[in-house]
Amino acid sequence: MEDYIFIRNLRKHGKIYILDEAALTSARRWQNMGVIRTTLINQLIVVGYNCGIKPATLTCWYQRLKGI
Repeated sequence: MEDYIFIRNLRKHGKIYILDEAALTSARRWQNMGVIRTTLINQLIVVGYNCGIKPATLTCWYQRLKGI
């Protein structure tokens, strides 16, 4: 959620530009859990965050869902 919160707060300060440079990240979670499951879990957590659910609760949800 740190990246989500960072970008959300950054938007308050002006326009965000997308650079041509690539960023490298690990694909391990996507490979292990699959694209659909990972996307659904991520979206559930973002919706929960936007609904005001406490971060500690979201952490518990995330841990349970990724362990299924």
